[in-house]
Amino acid sequence: MLSDLRKKEVIEYTSGMIIIKNLSMLQEICHCELCPNEICRI
Repeated sequence: MLSDLRKKEVIEYTSGMIIIKNLSMLQEICHCELCPNEICRI
């Protein structure tokens, strides 16, 4: 699943860390698009 997210440019790996590049798309994939960014736990 992480490799699919990387291919879609939603996340990237840098120095062993996962960096979120597109939070809106990640929220949509996780079915939490109604959660405001201010309280997002992702």
